[in-house]
Amino acid sequence: LRNPVTIAMENGALRYRPGRTAGTLEHWQYETFQVVWDDWWRGRSSITFSIGPNGSADLLRIGNVELRRSQR
Repeated sequence: LRNPVTIAMENGALRYRPGRTAGTLEHWQYETFQVVWDDWWRGRSSITFSIGPNGSADLLRIGNVELRRSQR
């Protein structure tokens, strides 16, 4: 990816940043979160994480797109 996707705590809220846009993650159910976009007209999106054998989220699904954590 040219624009990295980041998920980080910012001012006490979990934030999702795919490129230039951003939103706050609200827990919905199990490993699924709702993104409340900063741009109100984007509405909400669902994001689901898959937990790997090491206990960390290593796959993110949003819509029909799957993103894997980069190897460090």
